[in-house]
Amino acid sequence: MCSALASAPAVVEGPKSDPVADAQKLFHTGQTKYETHDYPGAIEAFTGAYTIAEEIEDANRRDLALARLRYNLARAHVYAYDVDAKSEHLELASRLIADYRANERAVGKDPDTDTDVKKLEDDLARRERALERIVARAQTPAPPPNTNVDNPAQARTQKRAGITLVALAAPFAGLAVAGGLMGAQANNAFVNVTTQDARMAAQSRGRTGNILFGVGVGLAVASAASGATLIGLSFKSRRADLALEATPTALVFSGEF
Repeated sequence: MCSALASAPAVVEGPKSDPVADAQKLFHTGQTKYETHDYPGAIEAFTGAYTIAEEIEDANRRDLALARLRYNLARAHVYAYDVDAKSEHLELASRLIADYRANERAVGKDPDTDTDVKKLEDDLARRERALERIVARAQTPAPPPNTNVDNPAQARTQKRAGITLVALAAPFAGLAVAGGLMGAQANNAFVNVTTQDARMAAQSRGRTGNILFGVGVGLAVASAASGATLIGLSFKSRRADLALEATPTALVFSGEF
């Protein structure tokens, strides 16, 4: 028994992972994705870095890393809302900024003097106000239709307008596809090029691609939905008063990031 135990091979431990280095690597990945306007990708990388940073043993270094990641996660969530219009981005950004402010005060800093934080909060507030207007419009009941008089001419006009709007959805969708491809190509170029001018050019193309993607998707959906509504109304035998009103878009564009 003793000789068997003595001859057993020793267990060789592999190299221990360094949470600081691992978190820093993911953080840089997130920064690259953010700078090319791949905000969902940036959120994924920053979140992974945050999970790893929580394992840093040195308390001061851990708190510094987590605070930095909270701020960058908040930034990515604010601008990710421009891409997919999901309100949870704004809710998460608000909580992350509040946590970042609390941490800054805990270490004796005044976040109110930080112009970057103030700009981020202003960008968040603009999107929150736009979302509130959209929700308020959606909750406002539409006026009841007037169904007292038949109007075949109006039905024909509605049908033609509906067909036109549905047809417009296709080129708008093409615009979205082109924007998506432009953004993806810019992301690849940003990673592969070595000069600052080329990186700035790739960043500009990525921003333009994301704007085209968002606008194309929004217009395609709006055209298809409006056209289908008009076609449906045209099949009714009685007149309905149709009020077409411009609604605030879920896309909020600001200046340079």
